[in-house]
Amino acid sequence: MWRLSSTLAITVLLVACRGGVTDTKIDPLAQKTEQQTANAPNRGTCVVVSPDGIRCDKRTCKTDSDSGDCGDFAKKCIDNGHYYSGTKDAGTCSRIY
Repeated sequence: MWRLSSTLAITVLLVACRGGVTDTKIDPLAQKTEQQTANAPNRGTCVVVSPDGIRCDKRTCKTDSDSGDCGDFAKKCIDNGHYYSGTKDAGTCSRIY
């Protein structure tokens, strides 16, 4: 019984801790519009729209006081198989075809 209780407690703790993790699969290039979810902040402009007219092929990021730096943007860009060039202060995410 003690083992079952311990296992349950550890499972609940792990699930609770996981709640704070952001989803790295949210794609910064998924939309050409300025509306992005809170987990995929748009700190710039879509500078190249994809041929389908829906997605963005290249988006810029610039550090500002409201959104912070571009580190999260760069990580999401790379995690989605795109190419990030720049620093945590400013950069560009480009779709790789």
